[in-house]
Amino acid sequence: MTDDDIAAELIGVFEQVFGRSMPELCRDTTPSQVDGWNSLRHAELIMSIEEHFGIEYPEDKYLDFETLGDIADIVAALLPGATR
Repeated sequence: MTDDDIAAELIGVFEQVFGRSMPELCRDTTPSQVDGWNSLRHAELIMSIEEHFGIEYPEDKYLDFETLGDIADIVAALLPGATR
């Protein structure tokens, strides 16, 4: 799975959690640019990401990002067979 594939799937997870289409999302999107991305929504995102990708997102990485791309990179590193 490529980084672009992961980012595209993450956008789908975001749309599911936020309950709306989010065409503005890209790898450079920050939480402050997304209306409604608060701490509760963030926890929902992490749980949905874990379920969608079949991974366990490390607690010490919950806030270890600045952009959607950073989240995608963490997910990529956690996927089976990752070499990062």
